[in-house]
Amino acid sequence: MLGAGFILLAASSATSVLGACAAGAEPTPPSLVGQWTPSDGTNLKVVGDTGVCKGFFYDSSTGKPLDIGGPMSCSLSSKMDSDGRYRLAVTQGPNSATYLVRFDTADHATVYTKSGTKLYGLERF
Repeated sequence: MLGAGFILLAASSATSVLGACAAGAEPTPPSLVGQWTPSDGTNLKVVGDTGVCKGFFYDSSTGKPLDIGGPMSCSLSSKMDSDGRYRLAVTQGPNSATYLVRFDTADHATVYTKSGTKLYGLERF
């Protein structure tokens, strides 16, 4: 179950990554929906419009992807933090993790651990 401040990935728009809804308003959250090539050489990462995703869960001790089987879900916070990053909640079975995502453009992002260490870059195609 997601806490307050999280949205389904399908509710966001990739075209409004850096723009604000209105003067003084928070920028509209970006979207992770689509297929992404990661910079760490691991397999393709995919996010569906319902939040079902593949390849986003990483083992915190090794920094490598971890897939225990079964469905994986991803949700992006609706507000960015003071460093311009959104929280990404990833759940697979009983496992869950939180990452930080900074969008440079609608089709390029960087994923960090929740402590701020860079994990990998993402390029949407």
